[in-house]
Amino acid sequence: PKTLVVVGAGPGGAKLVSIILSKGWAGKLFNVVLIDRKDALHHNIAAVRAVAQPGWAERQFWPYDTFNKLAANKVKGADASTAFKFVQGSVTSITDKEVAVTPVGGGASTIICTTPSAGVMTSPSRLGVTRSGLRKK
Repeated sequence: PKTLVVVGAGPGGAKLVSIILSKGWAGKLFNVVLIDRKDALHHNIAAVRAVAQPGWAERQFWPYDTFNKLAANKVKGADASTAFKFVQGSVTSITDKEVAVTPVGGGASTIICTTPSAGVMTSPSRLGVTRSGLRKK
């Protein structure tokens, strides 16, 4: 499978990864690497409710490790740890062959190799993303 590196796990990146994992395409069409500096998505709109309603404070954060659980449940015939990986860090460089990431807290950079023939895709439309999800090519 091609290696798909998603830089940024905000609403767009998280949705893309969620679609790929839930459809069972990880490990078949793509090995997915999700990169973000944070360990969770902060849902800003939920923060307003968290102020007014007890018990909502923890619900405004959506941890990215839930993707690991989704991958383990959905990946068939492939190793879930290869099909999906979350890397917490900052991207320091991107070329057509690799993405370099410095982990949060410092340390040695991680190099993620992309599929040489695929290059770097900067637009979701080049990957086939539509409003209804990811279409197969």
